[in-house]
Amino acid sequence: MTTTAMHLHVLSRLLRHADSVLKSAYLAFAFTLLAWLLGSGESKVCYVLVVLSLLLMAAQHYVAIRVMFDADLLAQLARMIDSGTSERGALQALDQSLLHFGLMPEAKLGRDWQLRFRGCLRLFKCQVALLVAQYGVMMAALLLCTMRPL
Repeated sequence: MTTTAMHLHVLSRLLRHADSVLKSAYLAFAFTLLAWLLGSGESKVCYVLVVLSLLLMAAQHYVAIRVMFDADLLAQLARMIDSGTSERGALQALDQSLLHFGLMPEAKLGRDWQLRFRGCLRLFKCQVALLVAQYGVMMAALLLCTMRPL
């Protein structure tokens, strides 16, 4: 197994955790919604927090789809290289397929592995950052929407 193939396997395994991050995001959204429903539903602040959580959830879902797609592509590339396809041949086949379906601009044809790996990691980090923001909104909702005045 080549070093590139191993990098592809490792990165695809990491990116597969996007599904777990997405499930955690749904949980944060559910708790935010629950805090709003159980708390003072008339509060504008609570309503804004629920809407913000919904927007974060939508962004989270979009990014998760892209990350999981990248994970599947990387795993397929690794399998191609493991079965004897040259690294260059696998990369050209990927680029042509992405270009054919309009999933990549022509200007990005032929990028090297390191640029692609960095792009995948950046997208995964973006997903985790969205999750952290969602949990921040959830905590704010739990604190501000469920507390009763003394």
